Amino acid sequence: MKNIYDTLEFNQIKNKISTYCVSSLGKTRIAELMPLKDTDDLKLEQKYLDQAMKLIFKYGKMPIGHFIDIEPLLLKTTKDGTLFGEDFVQIVYLLNNVKEVQSYLSEKELVDNELLQLCNALVLPKQLLADINRCIDSSGNVLDGASSELRRIRRQILSIEYNIRTKIDQVKVANKDYLSQEAISSRNNHLVLPVKAGNKNLIKGIVHAVSSSGQTMFIEPDIIVQMNNQLVHAKDDERREVNRILTVLSNNVKDHYDVLHEDQELMIDIDVIFAKAAYGVKIDGIVPEVAEDYQHFSLIRARHPLIEPHDVVANDIVLNAPKRMLLISGSNTGGKTVVLKTAGLLSVMALCAMALPCTKATVPMFDQICVDLGDEQSIEQSLSTFSSHMKRLVEITNEV
Repeated sequence: MKNIYDTLEFNQIKNKISTYCVSSLGKTRIAELMPLKDTDDLKLEQKYLDQAMKLIFKYGKMPIGHFIDIEPLLLKTTKDGTLFGEDFVQIVYLLNNVKEVQSYLSEKELVDNELLQLCNALVLPKQLLADINRCIDSSGNVLDGASSELRRIRRQILSIEYNIRTKIDQVKVANKDYLSQEAISSRNNHLVLPVKAGNKNLIKGIVHAVSSSGQTMFIEPDIIVQMNNQLVHAKDDERREVNRILTVLSNNVKDHYDVLHEDQELMIDIDVIFAKAAYGVKIDGIVPEVAEDYQHFSLIRARHPLIEPHDVVANDIVLNAPKRMLLISGSNTGGKTVVLKTAGLLSVMALCAMALPCTKATVPMFDQICVDLGDEQSIEQSLSTFSSHMKRLVEITNEV
């Protein structure tokens, strides 16, 4: 049997909201949304929603970009692991979002409220961000300017490579008659000359490869062997210096674990709040009132959010004390089920601190919503359609 969220198509609403999230973490949080049980928690979430919708109406969407879960990277540093260059790029994405949120809020005259306080809890470790940007480029490569030693080593590498290229060009010109082709090639990361097999003894050096036909030997001339050895040593020095830089940066991240962890949690909250707010703006929704006395339920000009705006028919659905039941009757295909689904779906949305497509709404703080709609025939349990509905109604009555 379907659960009530499938029956009311609540999961489709969550899917629509998740499209406004910029992070997979936010999408996961939306997918896990369930009706809140605590009134204070619900009202706080509603304040966030209302304030975010007003910000979007007035200033446009919050300018945050994609970010991924950096928690595994943070945990790795706490175990003295060294992060890779691309790992620091992900940390920069998160910190750039923190920077954007702070900039977005600082440029506007905003009244102090709950959402502002939540966003102001973000902390930007400026020195950490500056250190990463100084050392790592947007592709995760370690920059020459990461240290004076790395700059020196890389200049040395360029000089050696230039000298090797110059020297092998000279050897090529001097021995052009002995070559099978003019192009200089590379084998095993060494520059080699394509020497005709019959002339292999005329050019002294190390044979790195032989062509499939056996007619060409790829020889590294002796004169550049020593240069290539210097190059290998220089590249080893480069790897060690790069690893040292990454280790220092990783330790720096480790020292900022608490700040980065909290920033990510807050960014997920902000991502979810503004995704719900963006959807609320899209459906021209309002933040409903939550009634704790269970005496009032009203959805004024309520529209089913999954029906196209030009097709949907708005309805007033009102049930106030002392009335405790609303009976809807009418012909087949007259819209009775849609009205019932609208009442149930909007109730669930309200308790998940979502905006409702109404002009005004009051929803009780339900502790449970029960639904029996549609064809619930179960072949497996040998129940007829009618019997299946009766079974469900008995369960609902027992719950009541």
